[in-house]
Amino acid sequence: MSETLKILFLDDSLERCRVVKQNLIGTSLTIVHTADECLEAMRSGEFDIIMLDHDLSYETILNNHPDDKDGSYVVRHLLNENLQPAATYIVHSLNTDKARGMVGDIIRSGRECLGHVPFAWQFVSVKNGLLTIDTNIKPDYSKE
Repeated sequence: MSETLKILFLDDSLERCRVVKQNLIGTSLTIVHTADECLEAMRSGEFDIIMLDHDLSYETILNNHPDDKDGSYVVRHLLNENLQPAATYIVHSLNTDKARGMVGDIIRSGRECLGHVPFAWQFVSVKNGLLTIDTNIKPDYSKE
């Protein structure tokens, strides 16, 4: 990995993006809000860590259609196009079922994936150039 962590963060929630931006100071952070923006960023730059959400709009939650441009769509395209094979992946969606599918697809492709970490970015920080997640703190999802 490079000296400054290059992180790509996909989420449609402006509040979550604000929290991530505050907590990941000292990184080269690229925030995207849509599947298309995420794929374009992956095609145009290299990232050390890629953090993916699944549900990118209320419509994708309701429709649950295979062609929806959600996190699973991003994973399908990054695998088909062999984008970012050296990156480490984290799926942070609160949609556990879809997140597990995304994690499984990433791992089966041979890529490094830290797994499913439901959104709790108030507990994520960068220390000494390393992304750290405080797993001793239990997030309060009642405020989500």
